Amino acid sequence: QWYREYYQVMQLMNILRILPYANEQRVVEYLKTTLLRILAGLEGDKKAAPTKPVLSTQSDLSSTTKTLIVPVAADKAEYADGLPYVFGFDRDGVLICIKSILGLDLSKFDKIYFTVLKKHDEKFFIVDILNLQFKRLGIRNAKVVVLDKI
Repeated sequence: QWYREYYQVMQLMNILRILPYANEQRVVEYLKTTLLRILAGLEGDKKAAPTKPVLSTQSDLSSTTKTLIVPVAADKAEYADGLPYVFGFDRDGVLICIKSILGLDLSKFDKIYFTVLKKHDEKFFIVDILNLQFKRLGIRNAKVVVLDKI
């Protein structure tokens, strides 16, 4: 219930965390558009939200599109030689980073993006593991975005 009530605020924080690391102009524009939509929703001012998506290259993007971004691209000193804990398995064999969203109604989202670091994927095959978990859990709207660095 807490996540349902505070989803917009949490999503705003996620977007703000990712924005400084976005390099491609179309990704930056998408994040900015998403920020404006979230802020408009928080303020209750529908006029502040852009009416036309900036990322026009994606045909599935519309004003009714709902995207969840799960920022798990962690780069801390304690992860220098090992795997970040969020990519560990819970007792039931589900990755912790996936388990963190299972309380949400995932069918409400058109796209779910998990961000990971290239160096972790190259060392631990994170993309493959995540894709296997998506398949196992029947999460069809999730994709992995690999970032070169944060």
